[in-house]
Amino acid sequence: MRLRSQFTLLIGIAVVVGSGALATLAWSAWEARQVALQQERAVMVAREVTGLLVLTQDYLLHGEPRAKQQWQARYRLLSLAGETKQDSETSPPPSDEIKALPELFAELTNLADSDDASPLQARRRELLVDRLLTEAEAIAERAYERERAFTQRRDATETRLMTLAVLLPALLALVFGLSGRQLAKRVLRPLAQMRRSMDAVAAGQLSVRTDSTAQDELGELARRFDEMTAQLEQRNIALRSSEALLRLVTDNIPAMIGYWDCDLRNRFANADYRRWFGKSPEEIHGHRIDELLGPDLYQKNRPFIEAALAGQRQDFARSIPGPDGVLRHSQAAYIPDNRSGHVEGFFVLVTDVTERVNSEQALAVALEEKNTLLKEVYHRVKNNLQVVQSLLSLQGRKVRDDSARAALQEMAQRVRSMALVHEHLYRSSNLSAVPLGDYVRALARQLTQGTEKPPGEVRVTVEAPDIEVGMDTAIPLGLLLTELISNSFKHGFPGGRPGTIAVSFAAVPAGTKVSVADDGVGLPPGFDPAQTPSMGLQLASSLARQLGGELSFQSGPGTVAWLVVPHL
Repeated sequence: MRLRSQFTLLIGIAVVVGSGALATLAWSAWEARQVALQQERAVMVAREVTGLLVLTQDYLLHGEPRAKQQWQARYRLLSLAGETKQDSETSPPPSDEIKALPELFAELTNLADSDDASPLQARRRELLVDRLLTEAEAIAERAYERERAFTQRRDATETRLMTLAVLLPALLALVFGLSGRQLAKRVLRPLAQMRRSMDAVAAGQLSVRTDSTAQDELGELARRFDEMTAQLEQRNIALRSSEALLRLVTDNIPAMIGYWDCDLRNRFANADYRRWFGKSPEEIHGHRIDELLGPDLYQKNRPFIEAALAGQRQDFARSIPGPDGVLRHSQAAYIPDNRSGHVEGFFVLVTDVTERVNSEQALAVALEEKNTLLKEVYHRVKNNLQVVQSLLSLQGRKVRDDSARAALQEMAQRVRSMALVHEHLYRSSNLSAVPLGDYVRALARQLTQGTEKPPGEVRVTVEAPDIEVGMDTAIPLGLLLTELISNSFKHGFPGGRPGTIAVSFAAVPAGTKVSVADDGVGLPPGFDPAQTPSMGLQLASSLARQLGGELSFQSGPGTVAWLVVPHL
């Protein structure tokens, strides 16, 4: 049976028993009160009748009017007592006898007041006296009998009251005793068992079960508790497995991993963390970070700690003594543990970067040496090319043949363009590329200065992007521009004709369009670049193909030579 039904039944029984006992007790008390009143009135009737007899005798002896008045007053009290409703189980009330007394007393007083003193009158008065006395005595006897009957009923009622006064607490005690027994058996003992099981679970003994078989609410609660404990045990097993896996993973990561709460107490530290400081898990877990780092290192890291607790991630480098006492380089990260807008602590990730720092330092030294060496190489190549250029120029002055001298001059210009590339590489901070705009403008100035035309007669303009190009592009592009600009100087402006040569770079969908345009006399009629015997134009076409484009010419007015370089 369900506990609710059981305790409802017990409470109902207690209410019924208590209500019945209280009702019986109340009725018995009321009955005792009524019996006591009736007994009191019976005694009053007997007392008043006896008083009437005394007053009657007093009147007969003395004949005083005062006795007659007292008799009438006492009779009225007797009438009131005799008119009270009586219990049907007692003797009938003496109402009729009481009502007859005034008539007898009145007749007696009339005879007493008469002046007739005959024997008959005296006899008659004696008979009236006897009758009055007999009636009064009968009424008194009846009253005393009723008083005795009421006394018996009152005793019986009081006995019943005393019995109820004893039985009612006994019955209630029995009901509450049964309720207490059921409470101890069905509630308190299971609750005590559940409390012991809960204490065991709280202590970590998740295998404890109540094993309750009761088919009531507490039994159902106990079974639910067992199910919950079983689930907790399975989750605990899974959690321990996850913790073991996490510990295995973190212990094999070559980095220091830890967690510190808001009170700066350690809650987790992996193997590297413990090895670095030479501490056991017990010596780290639960201890403050200032105890672990020491006062000096803690003061250095304190700004980063406070910022991390304020919700800001901190990344910084630190050089600290390692487990062997040797100074080692580390890269640290303090990552806030932000949960729903509240920082609970911060994670610590420290990586030993000593080997990387040493390698970077060694690499920086090697790179600096390489840059120095490259600059020296570029400088020497430039010097050697300038020597070659000087030799070609000297040789050109000694040659009598005009065509040979022109060829030597063109060769010197080509050497100067290559030397210019190495000069820019030598001066540039990036030893693998040259700034395209500066290089082309310097090349244009150099070619303008090397021409035989008067200064300012032919002007060269350059529109080049500020980008850097490698040597593989800069040298063939410089040679190509040298050939095209030199060709414009030589053939575009004969007889001292002034003009402009424009070098431009423009972005097109296929890459970058490189063009050299002049406003000179234009190309001769029937000009075919593929059939020209000029070594310079043949070299220019070859250089254009080397850059990934095809050299094209357009005439009128002036001359435009252009190509599209896919990757510049």
